[in-house]
Amino acid sequence: MLTGCVQHAFFPSVNAATARVLAAEGCDVVIPPSQGCCGALSLHSGRSAEAARFASALLDSFADVDFLIVNAAGCGSSLKEIAALLPDDPRAAALAPKVRDLSEFLVELGPVAPRHPVPVAAAYHDACHLAHAQGCALSRAPCCGPFPAWTCGRSRTRRSAAARPASGTS
Repeated sequence: MLTGCVQHAFFPSVNAATARVLAAEGCDVVIPPSQGCCGALSLHSGRSAEAARFASALLDSFADVDFLIVNAAGCGSSLKEIAALLPDDPRAAALAPKVRDLSEFLVELGPVAPRHPVPVAAAYHDACHLAHAQGCALSRAPCCGPFPAWTCGRSRTRRSAAARPASGTS
């Protein structure tokens, strides 16, 4: 799981909640201590060379994961395009297809943990980089009646999370 430089510093409770949810869904959560900045802020600011240095330094931290789970949409959108940022680095080409936003991954995984009603009213806003750069958003799908459904333009496959399935699960 990417903890991110900004997310780690300003929103550590989001990272903790992400790890708890992934564990409850049957994933072994791997958080490499060697990870650093993914370079997204530099890339979004037009500093491509700086972004490439950050991204390159991050690659070895996640070489052995099944999926790289990201809970910050700007980081996720940049990491999904890491092969374009580092076109001559085979590690980038190997990592890019493993990158998933947490929401995207949970939909692909399907529910595992017990569910129960939560008596609250909630509002949801699609993150701009999640909706526009990654193509993932809540929508009202015809199959779901009045309930929103999660759709993602770049859906991939199943289970794990910078993480691997927990021992004894499929």
